[in-house]
Amino acid sequence: MLRSLLGLALLTGLLAACPGTQVRWKAAEPLETLEPKVVVIYPFRFRWAEPEWRTHQKSRDLVSAALAEGRFLVVGPEELTVYRPDDPNVLAGSTLLPRLMELGLTPGEAVVLRAWAEERREKNTRLIFDQAGRPVARQQGEKRVVIAHLQLVEVEKGRILLEGHRSIPFDPLAIQPDYDPLHPLTLALRQMATEALERLEGKGHPSPGTKLVLQHNPAAAAPSGGADPLQTELLQLGFFAYFQPDWGPSDLKALERAGRGARVAALDGPATEAGLMVGDIITACNDMTVTGPETVLRHLARAETGVRLEVRRNLRTVQLVLPRRADD
Repeated sequence: MLRSLLGLALLTGLLAACPGTQVRWKAAEPLETLEPKVVVIYPFRFRWAEPEWRTHQKSRDLVSAALAEGRFLVVGPEELTVYRPDDPNVLAGSTLLPRLMELGLTPGEAVVLRAWAEERREKNTRLIFDQAGRPVARQQGEKRVVIAHLQLVEVEKGRILLEGHRSIPFDPLAIQPDYDPLHPLTLALRQMATEALERLEGKGHPSPGTKLVLQHNPAAAAPSGGADPLQTELLQLGFFAYFQPDWGPSDLKALERAGRGARVAALDGPATEAGLMVGDIITACNDMTVTGPETVLRHLARAETGVRLEVRRNLRTVQLVLPRRADD
């Protein structure tokens, strides 16, 4: 309980420290009549040139926010292809419909969360004065503002249920984490996604009833290439640290070998009895490729008995059956 309170206090402090204006929301009425069971996360988009791995980071932040909300099944951005990201008809602009059909869900049970960021640069000039107060020079400057956008879209009708934006000024002299040069944007997006999902008042979907804690494996999207191997290695270490700062070299090697999946961080009695161990990487669930924790948790929530898992453990592949419910 104390740990939870401390974590909440830390998150509140981080959000309060996030620079920029407050989020401006515009909602369709009434949101409380909706009963979505699944939240589909579209890939995050930068409206300027950024490496693919930074897009992956921001997309997974949105997934984490949806999982933390706890009421909904989640479909991750790696599980579908989006052809027209801005299309109000999300069924026509992506491969979402066949994905929902595979999961036994209807468009009326789903909402799409999509987010993007744009930047604005404003040039400014200021005069420099001498000791006598006479203007002696002009100094050119540039102000950078990033605007984060987020929408919730009703899948069945293509209606934008909720949209919001937030302006985030970037100070060129401010020190940002090496692994996240866009840290203020990261904090703003997490806050916006959390606020947006809290506004959906539907009951969602029953939780899987297990205390299994899973972590995303970012290996498939890790930065690669480059002329300097040492620089590439440092970049990869920073990329992994973005998702889990305490991963060690052995963890990274295991994640890279698996290439995808969800790493087991903690587990309860029934999962242990099924043969699962901390450090295992679940790569398939009921014969479906695991792209992140959301895949496993979704199968657990919908299963009547248990789910079949394919697990990478060191250099071996292990087959297990995980029970659906845990003993409270």
